[in-house]
Amino acid sequence: MPNADDVVQNRGALGSEERELDTLYQISNSINSHLEMDEVLSETMRLVHEITQGDSCLLYLLDEENGELVLQASKDPHPSEIGELRLKLGEGITGWVAQKKGDYALYNT
Repeated sequence: MPNADDVVQNRGALGSEERELDTLYQISNSINSHLEMDEVLSETMRLVHEITQGDSCLLYLLDEENGELVLQASKDPHPSEIGELRLKLGEGITGWVAQKKGDYALYNT
């Protein structure tokens, strides 16, 4: 029989999963309701940052013509770098994750 601490931890995990699903639902609604890509990216960044509470949040899109990732949005917009900052697949952590086509979390240890 699980003890009270196990039940509380499980409820916390379920709450987290529900918040994550709700965030994905909101992102999906944003994609389907906005005509402007900038609005979709801005709303996506807001929602992702809200759920992850990370120190930074950058969104890159793949330019398939040249195989580069292009910065398209960030938590704290840097207007001069949006659309200009480019990474090759496999370059740095971001490029490596994109090349592996996975999802990874970095923790400050």
